[in-house]
Amino acid sequence: MKPTIILLVFIALFMVSCNSKTVGSLDEDTIEYVVTDNVDSIFTTPWMEAYLDYLKSDSLPCDLVSYRQWGLAYINDDQVPELVLMDNCEACGKTILTQYNGRVNQWNSWRNGVDFAPRKGLIRNNDGSMGHYYDRYIRLERGAFVEYLTHEEYAEGNPRSFTIFNNDTVGAEVAVQEERSFESLPHLDIDSIPSFPIDILLMY
Repeated sequence: MKPTIILLVFIALFMVSCNSKTVGSLDEDTIEYVVTDNVDSIFTTPWMEAYLDYLKSDSLPCDLVSYRQWGLAYINDDQVPELVLMDNCEACGKTILTQYNGRVNQWNSWRNGVDFAPRKGLIRNNDGSMGHYYDRYIRLERGAFVEYLTHEEYAEGNPRSFTIFNNDTVGAEVAVQEERSFESLPHLDIDSIPSFPIDILLMY
């Protein structure tokens, strides 16, 4: 590994160890679901090499440098963590990469509100702006991000709302039930996972 990369990784790990707010927001039951150390050693793993190759394929919604931070979390229940690209840029939102049978797939959030249920393969994207608010529920299964429920509300102009569940239009109460179900599970705000400078990825 190049000396510069080693230095960047060391600085990133030091920041994580000193930032009690970041790590402290993860309780004892969920801390195991994120990668907080030995980051320098993962760059030689086949799964990380696959992620790095994908990042070079120009398949992201924004340039890689636009994200600024990245992290790793176990969103589903396999042995390969998901790679999360993060930034405060609402245009880019959050991008999550996963692998299945050696193939990399991605999911992109609408804006920035994202949390997930570790090891359950469940992601929630809820945010809104300018009178448009939404809740999206995504299931990660066999490398595919399946959006199984979408609830949107428009509060201005022509106020209305609709809910789509498994491709069928349903009542808003279905979204309320799903929210309660998700909230009953241990879940993390994706911004709370330990993150590292995007410069580390850019150097590979």
